[in-house]
Amino acid sequence: MRIKRVLVVMSILSLMAISGCTGTANAAGGAKNIDDPEKVAQEFLEAFRACDFTTVGELTGRDIGPVDMDDLGYAPHFLSKMTFRLSDPMIKGDEAIVPVRITKVDEDRLYKTIMTEGYLLQISLENAGEFNQEDFDKRMDALIHQELEKSNLAMITLEAEINLQKQEGNWVIIIDEALVNVLIGSPDW
Repeated sequence: MRIKRVLVVMSILSLMAISGCTGTANAAGGAKNIDDPEKVAQEFLEAFRACDFTTVGELTGRDIGPVDMDDLGYAPHFLSKMTFRLSDPMIKGDEAIVPVRITKVDEDRLYKTIMTEGYLLQISLENAGEFNQEDFDKRMDALIHQELEKSNLAMITLEAEINLQKQEGNWVIIIDEALVNVLIGSPDW
């Protein structure tokens, strides 16, 4: 099933979080010539929402490498629906915290709906002796698309903190597990 493509984004951020724990960002990273951590946080979230992982990598001081948009599956649709509201940053020397409220697709509810519908569809097709994997995949794609286009799509609002550190004069986003969990969550199905 193509839902697993969304996991590419999870993998990217998870790797960034793991490497972020070492505290060794690329010296060339961060937002160039932006001395306001709130603006850097805004640029990061806008780039993430747009699946601009080159900019995400620059702002986090990480070399993410090329990302094939075809591998992202429905992730761009999920992320494009994300909105956010930043609060005033708390700056202490070369460190800053920018509080943010993020409203995004409630992936857990969406995944549960899709998995339930998919399971029922599979059972129905198998019982009728009409199961075909290719046809099933097409129907699942249509179901996902249909769910994402609903006007009453379940959304969730979460609060997070974006941590930044000034390195070589540039504010660098420090990705941590808490931010990753808010941005992409972890389906519990």
